[in-house]
Amino acid sequence: MMMNKKTDKISDKNLVEIANLKQGWQRTLADFDNFRKRVEADKKLWAQDTKIDLALQLLPVIDNFDMAIAHISEAQKKDAVIQGLLHIQAQLIEVLANNNITKITVQPGDQFNPNLHDAIESLDGQGGTIIAEVRLAGYQINEVVIRPAKVVVKNAK
Repeated sequence: MMMNKKTDKISDKNLVEIANLKQGWQRTLADFDNFRKRVEADKKLWAQDTKIDLALQLLPVIDNFDMAIAHISEAQKKDAVIQGLLHIQAQLIEVLANNNITKITVQPGDQFNPNLHDAIESLDGQGGTIIAEVRLAGYQINEVVIRPAKVVVKNAK
């Protein structure tokens, strides 16, 4: 059998074309991997946005439970109906907690933080740096504030 040097060797032109095709394939593979990662990140953001939307609908209900329960005496809290209401409130809070939605911890005497708190009143009339009263609880999801705590501030003395 006779060998033809022309057909037995891969030409330089063909090697360059193979290298270009391989690079194109690798770029496409990398682009697809980046796309997959971007879609995963978007899905996480959409899920978080959905949780935030749900929380924003539930928070007024929880606020109403908090306000109602604040007016119940200790003696009334032993009543079966009140116990049922307290249980429902706990369930609502658990639903939020199961979705990584937590109450912003704040109490009178804490330092005012504009990232977590919304000052709705100042006792001094000119702003303040210390929280005097918490009027409405704030909530966050994974360190993202859904609703800042509504607080009254005063100047440090």
